[in-house]
Amino acid sequence: MTTTDTTGRMTRSGNAVLGAVRRATSQVPALGLVALLAIMWMVASFTVPNFASAGNVGNILQQSSDLVVAATGVMFVLLAGGIDLSIGSVYGIGSVVLSGLVLGGVEVFLAILIAVTVAGVAGFVNGVLTHYGRIPSFIMTLGMYYVLFAVAQILSNGQTLNLPPGTVLQTLARGNVAGLPITVIVAVFAAVVAWLLLNRTVFGRRLVSVGLNPEASRLSGIPVGPVIVGAFVLSSLFAGIASVILTARVQSGTPALGGLDSNFEVITAAVVGGTSLFGGRGTVLGVVVGALIIRTIGNCITLLDISPLLYQAVMGSLILIALIVEAIRTRQEVS
Repeated sequence: MTTTDTTGRMTRSGNAVLGAVRRATSQVPALGLVALLAIMWMVASFTVPNFASAGNVGNILQQSSDLVVAATGVMFVLLAGGIDLSIGSVYGIGSVVLSGLVLGGVEVFLAILIAVTVAGVAGFVNGVLTHYGRIPSFIMTLGMYYVLFAVAQILSNGQTLNLPPGTVLQTLARGNVAGLPITVIVAVFAAVVAWLLLNRTVFGRRLVSVGLNPEASRLSGIPVGPVIVGAFVLSSLFAGIASVILTARVQSGTPALGGLDSNFEVITAAVVGGTSLFGGRGTVLGVVVGALIIRTIGNCITLLDISPLLYQAVMGSLILIALIVEAIRTRQEVS
């Protein structure tokens, strides 16, 4: 064996080890969040009445399911360096379309498919106009929020569309498989799909690259436009799935199902979960834990009968803390 062959093999082996180390260390912040969540649950078990009951834990998991799905979706846009403020109205339009179709006699699974497709179209428009139209994502998606809300209001005549009892949607909201709520299973499946897209596809690698440096990515031959459009489509598709979960839970469709509060919660869950608002950094595990942390805080506030205004204050504080931590980490990397 020649020296060149030996050196080449050593180099490839070294690169493989470095790659494994990078993948392992990238999960450290997420694992820290898992530890934080475990501590929160232990403390709450001793200080919050009825928190540790099986019914309440199941309630937290079910209430987290739509937030997990939507936050996992918005993670793609944040990784690309953008932001999606249309999520709240994607909830609303998905809810109204789904409920209207079911009330009109359309088969439930087809109605779900159409509702999620409508959500995906909204994301496609967001992505195209953001990248090719050169409209900042903040302005574009905020405008889309109000457009979708108006369309949902028109489609529903401003009314709540109550679903008939006994549909598949009721089963989705209340059913269990092997002791696990169906909505939780859907959330886990969505998180697994997101993880595979991010870590096992060319799209995922390109997405992170674009988020870190779009110009360098473009010069290296990465099709930046399709990547950004794809990120917005995924965000809206996941939000559409989340709207189906929430519609099934409340058994009605309404344009105000999400609202600006959902925008705030979804983005907070992603950011608290370690996804950078500056692009290029984030993990699915972190986002899932971030969503559970938010729902745990909300659950404790409810059980302690504290003013819900505190919830908004806590969410705002979490955003600020996450931004400060991200700014410090970025400054350290630059220096």
